[in-house]
Amino acid sequence: MADRRIVLINVFNFLTYTTVTGARVIYTLLALELGAGSLEVGIITGGMQVALVLFSIPVIAASERWGVRALLITGAICGATSLVLPVFFTSLPVVMCSALLFGMWNVLTFQPTQKLVGAFSRPEDRARNFSTYAFVAGTTILFGPFIAGVSIDAIGHVPALLVFLPLPLVAIALLVLRGKSLAVRDKAPEHTPKMRETLADPVVWKLIAVSSVSAMAFELYPFFLPLYGHAAGLSASTIGAIISAAAFGSLSLPLVLPQLVRRAGEERVMAACLALCGIVFALTPFTVNPWVLGFLSFLYGVGIASSIPVTAMMAFGMLSQVKANHFLGLRNLGNGVTRVLAPPVFGGIAAVGGLALVFWIAAASMGVASVWQARKPRG
Repeated sequence: MADRRIVLINVFNFLTYTTVTGARVIYTLLALELGAGSLEVGIITGGMQVALVLFSIPVIAASERWGVRALLITGAICGATSLVLPVFFTSLPVVMCSALLFGMWNVLTFQPTQKLVGAFSRPEDRARNFSTYAFVAGTTILFGPFIAGVSIDAIGHVPALLVFLPLPLVAIALLVLRGKSLAVRDKAPEHTPKMRETLADPVVWKLIAVSSVSAMAFELYPFFLPLYGHAAGLSASTIGAIISAAAFGSLSLPLVLPQLVRRAGEERVMAACLALCGIVFALTPFTVNPWVLGFLSFLYGVGIASSIPVTAMMAFGMLSQVKANHFLGLRNLGNGVTRVLAPPVFGGIAAVGGLALVFWIAAASMGVASVWQARKPRG
């Protein structure tokens, strides 16, 4: 039964994040088409993460009270609505509203599904299940941006959103028909840690800090690469293909991630991947060649693929299940703050100092985080 549940979770995630990764590209390029500058696009992109800041903690209590199924269905409805709105009202404010709804879909999907994978996994299966979770996420980076780029070139920005509309509708139908199997009954321990106890745990803060830096890399690269490609005169299809190259890297690492974790440990794997992301950010401004950018995007995919599964592995391996569930909410909150602030802040930096400065500042942040992670091995 557990294996069937995890398969259902992964199918749902594929439908969800194929839409999310594709629509992100469409919203960015649509905003540029509507006359937005890098700062305005940064605000719109950051708006997609506001829900992570506002609702990450309440989602913990909501999942325990109403169950995960209700949250996943609600999120998919938000996603479908966000795809339809710009069809009727095409303007920057409406794009912002759609971005906010997409953010709700993200927070109502990401945290509950991570909780389910952790809850349904035995200790000996945890690394494999989270690696499979990351593998599925990597496939969405391949399909979503590529479909978005081809659709924009073929039928335009707004109609391209409707290409993705069947995916959340199928996700809703799947949850209505099969979602009862995702019910989780948390065991009540003799002492249930409160949120303040979780916040007092230094392990939790370390995981949050590392995850937030990874979130910055995850957010900035797919946001600024379309801007960089647009400034270089690349077509939407080419930009989508370059971003999709990250999927091949994201797909390669989860296949060997359990072995890497056993050999080197989660923290060393995380440090190496942060360093690789830093190298990609540092080298990107030196080229406009689509093939070179595609190779760098591949390396970025290899580096970024570790953050979600490895931090979750550490949480469920080093913390109690209740604290691990708290951490998922706190991680989403920290990631949300990073993702809300990073695009507009770095968009402002780009408007003043150019896109190259953004890439180099991000590279320095990745390098510092990598060194800090490598010098703090787990006890």
